[in-house]
Order: sequence, then C-alpha cells, then structure tokens
Amino acid sequence: MSEKMWYYIKDNKRKGPKLQSTMQEMFDRGVLEAETLIWSESLSEWLPASKVVDFKVSISPSPPPLPKLDLPPTPYTESLAKTENTTDVAQVRPWVRYWARMIDICLFSLPAGFVLGIVFPSILKMPGFAFGMLLIFAWIFVEASLLSTWGSTPGKALFKTTVRSSTGEILSFSNALNRSFSVWWRGLGTGFPIVSLATLEAANKHLSKDGITSWDREGNFAVSHNRIGVLRVIIAIIFFVGVLLLILIGTRFGMGRI
Repeated sequence: MSEKMWYYIKDNKRKGPKLQSTMQEMFDRGVLEAETLIWSESLSEWLPASKVVDFKVSISPSPPPLPKLDLPPTPYTESLAKTENTTDVAQVRPWVRYWARMIDICLFSLPAGFVLGIVFPSILKMPGFAFGMLLIFAWIFVEASLLSTWGSTPGKALFKTTVRSSTGEILSFSNALNRSFSVWWRGLGTGFPIVSLATLEAANKHLSKDGITSWDREGNFAVSHNRIGVLRVIIAIIFFVGVLLLILIGTRFGMGRI
C-alpha cells in the first residue's frame, strides 16, 4: 500500500507533499512540532499534528497563560490566517491539471503551428497526428523555461496552480525540463493517439489514488492549488470555444493542422 502524502505549514508557508514516514522522522527529530498544522487528502481541514492519529508526536508542557491583553493582530497571525484560508482547497485535482495543460498546449500550438506553416510550408504535408506530436514535443522546452522563471504557465496560472520544489522554491531549468519530459512521456504518451489516452488515464488513476503523480514523487515536486472562482472557469470555457471555432475555420480553408 502506498504511503499517504502530507502537507504542513512551517515558517508561515505551506510545504510538501512529504511521505508519511518522512513526516514522522521530522517529528522525531524535532523539525516539526506537535502544534504544526498538517493536511492530507484524508482530512477535511488542516489540523495540529497532535490531533492526527497517523503520527506519534510528543506534546511539550504548556507555559502558563499570558495575561489577557487587547492587542491588534500581528503580521504573522494575519498572514497565517490568510494561508489557512487558501489551503481549504482540495490538493488532488486531476481535471484541473488536465485542462490547465490543454490550455497551455493550445496557446502554444496555434501560433507555433501557424508560424511553422508559413516558414516551412512543406511541414504541412506531414500527417496531422505527427504534426501535433512535433508541437507537443517542442512545448516541453517552453514549459520548462516558464516553470523555471515564472513558477507556472498560462494555463496553470489561470487555474491558480503552481509547481515548486518540496522546499517551496521555483524549479531550476534542469529540474523543470526533467519534469516536462516525464509528463510528455508518461502523461501525454508523446502525444501519439490511443497511447496518449492510455497514459492520461493511468496518470489520472495514480494521482487520484496516491495524491501525487509518479513524476512529481520521483522529482520531489509539489503541485499546489488555490480556489479558482467562477470567472476563471468562464474564461477557460470561452477560450476553448474560441479554439474550437478557429479549428473549424482552419479546417474549412484547408488549414486544419494550424
């Protein structure tokens, strides 16, 4: 049975995911305390580690209570409250990740295909699926550049999704490139028809069951989600309707591959 994956709040920042055994070691070494807020897919809300039966943590003796003072909230408590408000969103969201990736691929493929068709007209003689595979492969390098500089992509930004290292840092280009290659191979099946459907379904089941994809587990990457909102969903729908119309127009004028 796969271990649970856990997130925790430390230094007023959400961190993770971490394997349960790794989290237990952090509690044993004193890196994390009994009061540390933790969350996993099995929980409905963030809880102090001392209230979660999955972990054995020692509770330090409580100091005497402070005098009751009418003091304004400190920047730390205000920031922590904001963090807790943004972490009540489910962190396992396969469909959000899928549609974010489709937006990215469409945003890249349409202009890139148009430019390639103009600069290299002979490339349009390629079979449609092969031309699509070529564009998806090229996207690997663009995505890695965006993740290593911006920490997100247009599609991920629209759906308030970020990719970071397990310590919360923006990925280096080499790490981002390794991740993009893994997604291209294991998740998208290189874009090859039928194979792609199988790999996407396998990745969906893996993420839904274990709470993390194989490439994020191996690369120790953390994908975080925040609340999207209705407006962003509407924007995404309008975008896909626009793409569909462009494809229909392009097909009518013999430019379906662009």
